[in-house]
Amino acid sequence: MKLLDYYALVEISNRPGISQSELASKLDIDKTSVVKAMDNLEALEFAKRMPDPRSRRAYNLVPTESGIACALIYKNMFLNAQSIITENLLPEELNSLTNLLSKINSPSHKQQH
Repeated sequence: MKLLDYYALVEISNRPGISQSELASKLDIDKTSVVKAMDNLEALEFAKRMPDPRSRRAYNLVPTESGIACALIYKNMFLNAQSIITENLLPEELNSLTNLLSKINSPSHKQQH
């Protein structure tokens, strides 16, 4: 599974029924990348596209049971790795690190570079 697939799976698991457009916006990626990620997730049977009853051309994305289980496993792995990486930081250092990483990942920072 690619990193983008993981991000998509986590978001779909957190918001079952999210549209492809909403997912693209949330992950700050183009719709073509969402289609590729969904192709991968469907091949793994972790998520599926459901027709949106309000639009013939739109799909809502829902996780499968195995997709939810996979997202939970990856989330726990991520949280465990995060705690190992940051275990020697003081609370104020962790707060500074979090703020700096948020700033780097902000849309305004991405537009400048």
